[in-house]
Amino acid sequence: MKTTTAFAALQARRQGESNAKKNFMVRSLTKAGAVSRSPLTQTDWQFNSFVTREEADARVTALEALNPGKKFTVTPV
Repeated sequence: MKTTTAFAALQARRQGESNAKKNFMVRSLTKAGAVSRSPLTQTDWQFNSFVTREEADARVTALEALNPGKKFTVTPV
């Protein structure tokens, strides 16, 4: 097995394990107040998924401060 292939497999396994431990996801809200239905990306899992609700609430506060007029919410995974 090539080292690059082994590394990619290891990274995929680590990503899957870390995603399994996450309990809450920060998602954007539409103008109607519904949770956005856009598919989750790898970046979403890296920056917007959290183990505790308090961490997720802190991220919501930070995102709303950076994006005035846009609303975010915490959803269970």
